[in-house]
Order: sequence, then C-alpha cells, then structure tokens
Amino acid sequence: MPICKIKDIELFYEDIGIGEPILFLHSHFNRGILAFACQMQVFNKQYRCILPDFRGHGRTRCDSLIWDAGMILDDMIAFLDVLSIRRVHVIGYSAGGGIGFHMAVKYPQYVASLVSIGCDGFPFAENAYDFLPENLIKNEQFDIIDQMKNKHLDAHKGNWEEFMRQSVHDNDIYPNLSRDQLGSIATPVFIIAGENDTLIRKEELEEARTLITDCEVLVTSSGPHATHMLGEHTLEVNRRITDFLYRNTMLK
Repeated sequence: MPICKIKDIELFYEDIGIGEPILFLHSHFNRGILAFACQMQVFNKQYRCILPDFRGHGRTRCDSLIWDAGMILDDMIAFLDVLSIRRVHVIGYSAGGGIGFHMAVKYPQYVASLVSIGCDGFPFAENAYDFLPENLIKNEQFDIIDQMKNKHLDAHKGNWEEFMRQSVHDNDIYPNLSRDQLGSIATPVFIIAGENDTLIRKEELEEARTLITDCEVLVTSSGPHATHMLGEHTLEVNRRITDFLYRNTMLK
C-alpha cells in the first residue's frame, strides 16, 4: 500500500487512474477513499485521483496525536512536492473543503480549480461540542464512537477520545479566512451545498459567490451535508463536477 514519508508522518494514500491530477480532501470524521467512494467510479476513468488520509486520520501514522487544518494544509503541499505535482484540481468535502479554500489563498500556484462540498469558506454554522468524547458517551452516541475507533485506529492508536477532541478544536478554528482573503481567490471555484445542510448559512454562501471572482454554486434540492455521497443527488453532483473540471482543464 502507498505510504509517503513527510516530516513526522507516514501518510497513507490511494493513487488511482491517469490524466490530470485531482487531490481529494476528506472531512473530519472520514478518510480519503470512504469520503469519495461515489466519485471514484466516475473520475478515475479520466483523471488521476489522489486520496490521502490526513494527519490524525485513517491509516496515516504519527507519534503525535496533535493535528489541525493548518498542519494538514502544509502536509498536502509537501505531499504534492514529493509526488512532483506542481498543479492540481482540488475537491474537498466539509473540513476538506475548508483546507481547499486555504490552499487556494496560501498556495494558489498549486490549485488549478477548487470544488468544495459542504463548505463555503466561512466557519461552520453549528459548533461541534456535542462531539466531545464525554458528550458522546453522555448522549449514548456509541455508533459514532465505534465508527471513530474503526476508521482512525492506525492514526489515533486507539485513543479515539483525543481524536474527537482534536476534531472539535479544529472545528473551532477553521476555516478562518477573512472576506478579503476569499475575495483574493483567483482560481475557479465550484461550491456544492445541500439545501438542508445545517452547517452552511445561506447568506454566507451567497456572499462567497459574490466575493470570489470566478465562483459558481450548486444547491441540491433537499440535499444533506454529504450531498455527494450515495443518494438521489450523486449523479447530478458528479455530472456538474465533471462539467466544471472539463471547462477548467489544465490543457488549455
């Protein structure tokens, strides 16, 4: 299995398909290939799909259990450098979308285009304190606990409580871009949101559309936060992303 040594981590990743590269950035509670399983069947036929597990997540290993989106962002740039990829399409989901926005601001030379699903570049509307380990236990959310144990065992070494604390802490900090920073993004951006996504404020979604020079938005009717995953909206989302990538090919 592919492992990339970067700084203090052994980063696990999948590398599937050929063509222009797409870097897939997963959410807090997921890992690479699980977050984008419904996209792999479509995009790997035309694109090189690269799906890393973030620091602190999935099968990526590190002695330290401390992580945040800023550290992950720098990891992704170092990762692309190791793969000798100088420019990439970015597709991010939820927290991964936030990392994508930060990448477009801090490292614009790497980003050919950005698709953000379930994140408009502004802080999420709901806080994540219900996901602190003590609150999960109190509220008997044992299914979530079991998922976090299984999905991220290699990364957190069995300390799922610390993983959840890091996730809540990161949710409090990122994304933290100013309106000026969002307005500075020059790369083409496509924001996809579910109509029923409680993490996105509709007025901020519209503001992001206005601030970013080259920005289009898709709101799926009655769609959830994970509107790209298996469900009634998957075909529409995949088709619209395919069209967006085709219009923003690096071969022009």
